[in-house]
Amino acid sequence: LHLCKENGYGMLLGLGPRPEYDIKSSFYRTNFGLEQGRQLNNNDAIAQSVEEAHRLAELGCRGLIVYDPGVLTLLKALRDKGVLPHSMQFKTSSHCMVTNPFIARIMQENGANSVTTSHDLSIAVIYEIRRYNPDLIIDIPIDVYQSKGGYLRFYEVGELAQVAAPMFLKVG
Repeated sequence: LHLCKENGYGMLLGLGPRPEYDIKSSFYRTNFGLEQGRQLNNNDAIAQSVEEAHRLAELGCRGLIVYDPGVLTLLKALRDKGVLPHSMQFKTSSHCMVTNPFIARIMQENGANSVTTSHDLSIAVIYEIRRYNPDLIIDIPIDVYQSKGGYLRFYEVGELAQVAAPMFLKVG
């Protein structure tokens, strides 16, 4: 983080704990639980996420990938109060995936500076996400591995840039 700051680079770090690795994770080891994303299911894990955000902020980190919408809301409140740096950016993980413009707005209202869209959204839906959320950075997966559908959209990058910028292209 120090080298990044010295050289004008940023680094996003994924915030833990992830539910499937938590001591209270039996639900997330079921097929149904795995389909629910990475929402935390206990107060200890939420507290650990907040503590980790504080530690990373003290180390100079200004970008966090957040896996749980509730934690995102809590971190936004801490950033708004100045407990976390105002310059800290929150990116929602693909595990709390945005599928329409209204979910994108909910994530932004709850602190997200950047969101990841569902892998197979049409250009029209991505356009509507941008139109309804003009200040939000959109991360669009363009090369998705087989277990998430094997979706490829390299041929659409030009059109995506026209309707979705500012955006990031997410590979893998």
